[in-house]
Amino acid sequence: MRTVEKPELVVHFFKSIGFTDAQIQSTVHSVPRILIADVEKTLKPKIQLFQELGITGSDLCKLMSSHANLLTRSVDKAIKPSIEVLNKVLINGTDNGGLFRALQRSLVILRSPHLRLIPNISYLESIGVVGSRLSYLLKNQARLFAVPESELKKRVSKLLDIGFSTNSRIFLHGLCTLGSITHETFL
Repeated sequence: MRTVEKPELVVHFFKSIGFTDAQIQSTVHSVPRILIADVEKTLKPKIQLFQELGITGSDLCKLMSSHANLLTRSVDKAIKPSIEVLNKVLINGTDNGGLFRALQRSLVILRSPHLRLIPNISYLESIGVVGSRLSYLLKNQARLFAVPESELKKRVSKLLDIGFSTNSRIFLHGLCTLGSITHETFL
């Protein structure tokens, strides 16, 4: 295969699923090696997975171009296991809009689910943040699920020290707020 054929195939593939020229440029700028990716083995399986989840059209193109590193992740080792966990939290997979929203907010949660996502979910569940409350946090502050568990525990501890109760609705808002500011800002 000539050296220009792979990049041409990649660009053609992106255009065929609806990428704009600007989105292709953004994707290539973020992950230049994407131009030498195998369309059939590397790109199509990832795109098809997200399409099966209901993320299609301009939403799919926006997600992929703004988070191009997702196209370098392993489907079987990182993306699928993480999505399975996320779907359980997002009311047993009935909230694809919530999945898209969580992914838009932080694709870091798709790295290795056993590293941060699962431990953080387990910790939050252990303190009573379950069901729709956990789903709310995932959709509104997905970055919380990507921090080390020790950092999440510090944030919860700060809220408890201030007088928040884990059962209160305001606790979730406080946790979202702490998730969006730096440690230094809070002090």
